[in-house]
Amino acid sequence: MNLKAGTVTFKSSPEWYAAEVQGIKPCTVRLMSEDEFCELADYDPEHICIVSAVDEGECFTRLVLSIHRVGSLLGNVLALVCWEEP
Repeated sequence: MNLKAGTVTFKSSPEWYAAEVQGIKPCTVRLMSEDEFCELADYDPEHICIVSAVDEGECFTRLVLSIHRVGSLLGNVLALVCWEEP
């Protein structure tokens, strides 16, 4: 996770990236520490940038609709970030 200029950036694996960029999956689920989740929630980004883990030059940016704590796993937060499709 990278927070910069009102945008949160995550890398995505090839199989998930294809579904995300096509709008089939307009969200991402992330396992992060409590501190990381608080940092993300406090930052309250306006945009999300998803970068291909295979080709880092390939990415897309969307407007963030919501950020949710959907659960916990092994002492970490399961976070859901939803975005708007164009």
